Amino acid sequence: MSFDAPAVVFDSDGFVKRLQGDENLAREVVVALCASTPELVEQLTKSVAAGELSLSARYAHTIKGAAANVNAEALRRIASDMEQAGRANDREQVAMLMPQLRSAFDDLMNAVRQLGWVVS
Repeated sequence: MSFDAPAVVFDSDGFVKRLQGDENLAREVVVALCASTPELVEQLTKSVAAGELSLSARYAHTIKGAAANVNAEALRRIASDMEQAGRANDREQVAMLMPQLRSAFDDLMNAVRQLGWVVS
């Protein structure tokens, strides 16, 4: 039996490397993600509560893509699972994953704060 390794919260070194070493650009992109994601999470929460699972899947897809862009693998994995559950009309699974998504985003914010990239 194989188990997936725990996902990395934020691979800042890998992200900066992908941007050809431009830490300022990396910081700008991460700050933008950190500023926009809370609204996406709120809209995702509302769509789940309303039972609008196709909309939930779209919000989860957007979060997944943003997380993938900045090497935030833990958030990307959970958002991907939520997207798949939404597309499968599995409201229970989507609702169960919501706290995990919030936690993964909080973990990302903490990692970014530790780097001094986001203060608030």
